[in-house]
Amino acid sequence: MKYNIEIETVRAGQPRPYADSVLEYKIIVSGDLPNDIDRIIEEFCTKSLTHCDKKYNDERFWYESYYTFDKLNKDDEMCKYKFVVTSPYLD
Repeated sequence: MKYNIEIETVRAGQPRPYADSVLEYKIIVSGDLPNDIDRIIEEFCTKSLTHCDKKYNDERFWYESYYTFDKLNKDDEMCKYKFVVTSPYLD
């Protein structure tokens, strides 16, 4: 199976002083998509794009980064995702 991955950085950094840092990506996957493409792309994002292994609702310490992964749409030949990593402000 062959598919293409396009990654766009929507925002990166702190929106204001003393705020949490946010990395937001829009991912578009097109081509011959396998059935488990959601799992493959989430694993790619959390291990290769940026290292973050805690989901928003997972149990974690207050100072650990966390991520959200949302599927925006899916059809037979293209999927769109939003991947956001939040790193708490540490003084």
